[in-house]
Amino acid sequence: MNQVGWIFYSHWTFDKKYSHNELAPPAPADSALWLCGPDSAWDPVAVRSREGASWAGASFHADRASAEAAFDRAETHFATLPAYHEVWHAILRPYRFSGVTNWFSARQLDLVLAPDDPGGPLAIMTSAGYDTENQNDLPRILDFTSKVDEVRNWYGTLDENIIHGNFQHQHDDIDGMTFSIWKSDQAMMKAAYGTGTHRTYLDQQKSQKLADRTCYLRNRIIASKGTWQGGNPVDLTG
Repeated sequence: MNQVGWIFYSHWTFDKKYSHNELAPPAPADSALWLCGPDSAWDPVAVRSREGASWAGASFHADRASAEAAFDRAETHFATLPAYHEVWHAILRPYRFSGVTNWFSARQLDLVLAPDDPGGPLAIMTSAGYDTENQNDLPRILDFTSKVDEVRNWYGTLDENIIHGNFQHQHDDIDGMTFSIWKSDQAMMKAAYGTGTHRTYLDQQKSQKLADRTCYLRNRIIASKGTWQGGNPVDLTG
């Protein structure tokens, strides 16, 4: 299996909404896995509408050099995208993983974590998936995704949370991805495991298995440029 251990991450706020059928930002060079799509609304039939103005892409790379090259060439590489009023790019280094996801196994990849915490601002990725996705599973999937939105709405009330999104990428056979940035490790730990909406559903997942698999990936932001929600989120960390 090929190994990945670095992430080039991008976010765009386009001037209008686009669906998967209308827009496909191209994978960066040397990307072993490119998960890109919109943050979209809950849908009672399709689960998510897969249409939005807020889009993100996570490009997994074998080494730091290729992730840095994608970061350095971002403006040129994505030059043909339609009009947007914000764009943010970052290099992430994963350093801690727990749970189960098919992000990597679906493409025969191995995730290699940093041997030690490299330090820096904290970005979290999570996923959830199902062993089968047929009509019988739909009520459970819809219930889970509505709970994801409840958690996001709650995060939005917390001063410690800087960014949160849930992006539906283009691969139907690979689990989706949430993304969040926090002011500090302590703030994230309090929100995730202290009293609140996330902890309530985390406990419910353990007892009732709302999803068949979930994962949690901690990353350090090694470099960043651009804006997201009015500024560079890294400037708000400390």
